[in-house]
Amino acid sequence: MVVSEYGPRGKRAERYREFRIFASCAPQWFREFSENDARHEFFESVSSFYILPELDSPASNAKSVEISYGARPVDHEVSASRMRFVTEQGGTLRYERTVRGTVICVMYPEKCEGFRRTEEAIIIEHISNPRILTSKNHLKRHWRTFLSYCECSSVDGDPTLIDRIIVEWLMFVKPVIYKDKVEERRVTTAAKWVLKWTLTVGLSGALLSLFVSK
Repeated sequence: MVVSEYGPRGKRAERYREFRIFASCAPQWFREFSENDARHEFFESVSSFYILPELDSPASNAKSVEISYGARPVDHEVSASRMRFVTEQGGTLRYERTVRGTVICVMYPEKCEGFRRTEEAIIIEHISNPRILTSKNHLKRHWRTFLSYCECSSVDGDPTLIDRIIVEWLMFVKPVIYKDKVEERRVTTAAKWVLKWTLTVGLSGALLSLFVSK
């Protein structure tokens, strides 16, 4: 790799290199995952399946990788002799390399007019060392989580109990994006409430004990 005056060095250069390796391997690996996942068969049968970019060398300078399903018509409306199709935009699993070389992994739900989730996306992982993205087992977990999210967000989704549990758990423990804003994790909010309640009750108990002892 040619390192310019503004190019990365040291650990950042290594992170860039690891992400390029991941980007070059991702198309093959995610196609392997999809071919062995029955849930994927339905989504691919009704819409296009994309893995971008398509790279043929680890030397290619990719800054993101997307695994997504395309848009598809799901209904139509007729008014004033005109017909309008209602479409659903497929879900997306996106890996975005930051300037520091870390990687943010985000899932976007399937979206359909009149049937869509309230959140815009779930940040499922902020990866400090992109080397773990060269582990197929790690990526397979992301893929399975992504398909569960598609099942739970699609107008034609048929989520199992496990799919619902996975998505609700992610909504609880991961950062969620609403209206272009990353909200505080629900688990953090809940922990603060429990801590506040514990301190309040504990202080009240201590004061009561002090009063009774007198």
